Amino acid sequence: MKDKPILKFILSCAISAILACLIIVSPIFFTYLDDGKDAYIPGSNKSELSAKNAKAQETNKQKEDIAVFSSDSCVKKTYYVSHDNVKMYGNINEVSSPITMLKKNDELVCDKEQNGYLYCETNHIDSKGKLINGWVKKDSDDLSGIIFEKPKFLVDVNLSKQTVNLYRNDILINKNKIKCSSGINGDNQTETPLGLFTVKDKFKDLTSQKYGENVKYAVKFLGNYLIHSVPIDEVKTNGKMQAVANEKAESELGKPASHGCIRLSLEDAEMVYNYVKIGDVVYIHY
Repeated sequence: MKDKPILKFILSCAISAILACLIIVSPIFFTYLDDGKDAYIPGSNKSELSAKNAKAQETNKQKEDIAVFSSDSCVKKTYYVSHDNVKMYGNINEVSSPITMLKKNDELVCDKEQNGYLYCETNHIDSKGKLINGWVKKDSDDLSGIIFEKPKFLVDVNLSKQTVNLYRNDILINKNKIKCSSGINGDNQTETPLGLFTVKDKFKDLTSQKYGENVKYAVKFLGNYLIHSVPIDEVKTNGKMQAVANEKAESELGKPASHGCIRLSLEDAEMVYNYVKIGDVVYIHY
């Protein structure tokens, strides 16, 4: 009879130890089961390009052999070039003559796959200033889902919330909420690509010949994809022409409505333009 309290004590200790082990180990299983739709995880008060991206990449590699930045609901997928001199072709039936050679870390936004090749948009331009798009062989030696080092300055674009946040050294620097309008999902003519991109150029004034729109404070992150103001209208006031934000486009801020770019109010676009520098990272995600 005296042994029973001792046995109960030993049993309760054993159960407590098992429960403690399960609590410690359980996050490993939740991480393993993560679907990996986004390879990079944003924070709320801080921007975190955390160790979870490595696990997400492994999940994507099991699915496609090449890690890719995308979502199940997206038409476009973002790949990254693994090394210099990867060939891009204008015609996959004539692969002996590449139209350009890609560089390491080039971002590629792809919306078609055929015979083992991907049709990709790039940031390369030809001698006439026209963007070079073409076919790249889907090869795990040439393409990857790149992991960037933690950036000093980050433009975080959340497509689910239709918001933009600016971070410097992981600290949120915009005091007020920045609403945006991204592209309409599911259409390769209007979709905003997901991924990590670097700022390529900046323009105070820009006119789109394709859409006949004038915008202000444009920040280019790849090819024809930019962060910029809503379209600007010329209005005559007191006998003078003035540039004002398009009212319809302004009313659509906070929901997808663009042709693939990230639209902001005129004031917010100017702020973002003044903060960002060439080479800063733009992170677009759900």
